[in-house]
Amino acid sequence: MSDTDARIEGFLLDAFSDHGNNSSVVSENTLRRLAELEDMFRRQEVDERKKDAAAERCRMLCRLRVVEAIDKLRGTPMEAHLQIVLRAIEGPARTRLPPRP
Repeated sequence: MSDTDARIEGFLLDAFSDHGNNSSVVSENTLRRLAELEDMFRRQEVDERKKDAAAERCRMLCRLRVVEAIDKLRGTPMEAHLQIVLRAIEGPARTRLPPRP
């Protein structure tokens, strides 16, 4: 498994760990984790002009992984939870919360 794959899987596992929390907490945690991961992707991109594209790629990979999980978990309570995660990722304002210190 590549480092990127491991980070995306880690994001999904973190999303699973929020199951049972209210939707506001789930959304906030999702955005915070996504911001941390996007920052990691940015830092690892050596070409200054491609840093934003790296962060977008991160967001896209996280979104795709959540969609895959939703498809596999269709009809379960976890599907509803992951729908909240997906809405946070796709949110209209795509608010970016700062990483935790």
